[in-house]
Amino acid sequence: MGALLVSALVLGGLAGAAEPDLPELLKGLARNDAELEQVMKSTDFTRTELQTELDGSGKTLHQASRTIRFTHPAQKEQQELLGAKEDGHDATGELRPHFNDAQQSYQAAEKAKKKKDVERWLPLQNPFAANEQGKYRFLVLGAVDPVSGQVKIHFEPRLEASSALYVGDAFVDATRAALVSLSYVPAKLPIMVQRMATTVTFQQTPRGPALKELDSRYDSGVLFAKKHIHAHSTFEGF
Repeated sequence: MGALLVSALVLGGLAGAAEPDLPELLKGLARNDAELEQVMKSTDFTRTELQTELDGSGKTLHQASRTIRFTHPAQKEQQELLGAKEDGHDATGELRPHFNDAQQSYQAAEKAKKKKDVERWLPLQNPFAANEQGKYRFLVLGAVDPVSGQVKIHFEPRLEASSALYVGDAFVDATRAALVSLSYVPAKLPIMVQRMATTVTFQQTPRGPALKELDSRYDSGVLFAKKHIHAHSTFEGF
């Protein structure tokens, strides 16, 4: 009787796990993207990035880290270099003046522009953004997980592939219509690039959804001039 009851519960759980309404979920994810963008553009946070250059066997050739604090006085982004290392050695004092000069030059160039560039708060145009969804085909891969409440969605270009569009998968909180993670590669690799793969995870902060971690791997070049780069960033202090 107990075994029959367990079987019935399992079968009942499977039967109740249905695929979400994709059109409605996409609407929610478009709103989630707008919230993410607002938080990343207006909330103070700290980004720490570790970039490693590797040889063909995976041995580290060079490693650099940067810790940057982003603030928004008078609704304008300011960046402060909190720490920097080059191959394990503290380089903060040496690099801070160059960092500050670069910030001032960038701000002056932006102020002089008649047409402002579109700011990207992600290293890609989010496929789930309202103005990007029409470029993609979306496919729900299975039912909502009854434990995590997450569902996996595959995305790829609706028409011709290009290096400005992406192929990948997202894990989505189906209840909140919020991104949990994105993993993607360019639909078409740029010239001289053998691999570009990125995974982004997200978090919920007091101000709303935000980036949590960003992990990228990049291989480029030909023959003996190849480069293998691994970059990992964490976002905290919101």
